[in-house]
Amino acid sequence: MKSLAILIIFLFFNSNQEKLYGKFKIEYEDRFKSQNGIVIFKDSIYERHLKNGKVVKGKIKYKKFSIELEDVGTNLEMDFYKGDIDKDTIFFNTRDLNNKAVTNNDIVINSGKLIRLKKEKSL
Repeated sequence: MKSLAILIIFLFFNSNQEKLYGKFKIEYEDRFKSQNGIVIFKDSIYERHLKNGKVVKGKIKYKKFSIELEDVGTNLEMDFYKGDIDKDTIFFNTRDLNNKAVTNNDIVINSGKLIRLKKEKSL
């Protein structure tokens, strides 16, 4: 019984999930190169600074096995595998939330990669 209590306490204190922090270069596939730029992650929010000067803000949703990036004011969502959070290159897919809501199929609009520019420690 003691070992069960210790295990539960260990899991409770060890459940502190990692958050996404840092500055990344975002590169889309050829067709969507106009969306390339820099993205800055801070805990549960992010900002994408596009080459044309436009800034897109969004929210980060931490799921069990994935991380979803949802732009504020659009119907687009980027997602990638949560296990890649510490890697220097993260491959992602972008989906249209309107299509996802109508059908339960995931229709990938485009894909790309995030390349870490500066590693920051979480606070």
